[in-house]
Amino acid sequence: MAFWGGLLAVVALVALVSRTGDTTGPLDPRSVSPDGARALADLVERFGADLDVVIDVPDAGHDVAVLLRDPYGVADRRRLEDWVRAGGRLLVADPSSPLTPRTSPAASSGTGEPCRTAALAGVTVISGTTTAFVDADDDGDDDGERCLGGAIAVTPLGDGVIVALAGPEPLLNDRLDEADNAVLAVAVLAPTEGTRVAFVDPEVVVGADQESLADLVGDPVWLVLAQLVAAFVVFAWSRTVRLGRPVVEPLPVRLAGSELTAARGRLLAGLRDPAGVATELRDESRRTLGRALTLPPGTADDVLADRAAAVTGIPAARIEALLGGGVVRGDDDLVAVAAGLAEVEHALRPRPSDPTPARSSGPTDARTTP
Repeated sequence: MAFWGGLLAVVALVALVSRTGDTTGPLDPRSVSPDGARALADLVERFGADLDVVIDVPDAGHDVAVLLRDPYGVADRRRLEDWVRAGGRLLVADPSSPLTPRTSPAASSGTGEPCRTAALAGVTVISGTTTAFVDADDDGDDDGERCLGGAIAVTPLGDGVIVALAGPEPLLNDRLDEADNAVLAVAVLAPTEGTRVAFVDPEVVVGADQESLADLVGDPVWLVLAQLVAAFVVFAWSRTVRLGRPVVEPLPVRLAGSELTAARGRLLAGLRDPAGVATELRDESRRTLGRALTLPPGTADDVLADRAAAVTGIPAARIEALLGGGVVRGDDDLVAVAAGLAEVEHALRPRPSDPTPARSSGPTDARTTP
């Protein structure tokens, strides 16, 4: 028991530590680490936006979507572009995403020509960017604009627009309060109260980099499951160990007291000695009555008879006559003695629903001789 108690305590401790540990990763809107995005999520909610962390493409109920890391596959990315064409506004901060223009090796200063887009008029400088988008004229792939030294690219798409950052750093916890980074976040994500924002989880997106639903289960859960499997294996192994050879023990055959007495009477009757058989039966009944009445061995017949009569209701005189009455001269007398003794023993046995010995419903007439 001590071993299993200790094993259970270890499993519970590991599960507790795994649960309380920080299981979020970089760019996660629930992470408070320097490279997390919890501050961004709190900021847009403080300005009246309704934020949802989604693991799929935003739906028609969302006005804005945030994509700090692009985990989509080809099919899901097309669905996202269709959502933008239908009027959605996408803020993507992954320069390696096919949704953003081409970047140059040169680092962006985050300053320079302001953006012509009216929503970004208040953004004059951002900090933390490490790359820059190439000029639209050099790229030739879109008719959008580059501003603030190539740190921001604005690309219209259908009825919507894609606002791309050259890197996610301005939106992370340790940089959001610098320069106009927070102004940029509010201008794009929470321009009005009640804006529905879909924050795409950077770690888990169904149908993209995940191969199956099992990939959605976190490592702490797998660790606990592995420990439970190991505990079951140890338990099964311990139950199969034998400390010695199997010992076959014959079990005694249980017979009712009256059946045993009658069988013994029939056996002894075969000896053609009714008196000797009666003596054997009476001695056995004395021992049975003494045990049932918690009396010491050698108790006198009259005491046994009085105590048995008080419990069973059978007259004491009859019980005393059965224990030490007249001489048994034939088989009829022997059968009468055996039947009477069996009746007394049966009356002393308690009923299943009654903890006290049951009273006999047999004859109550006193017999001085069998």
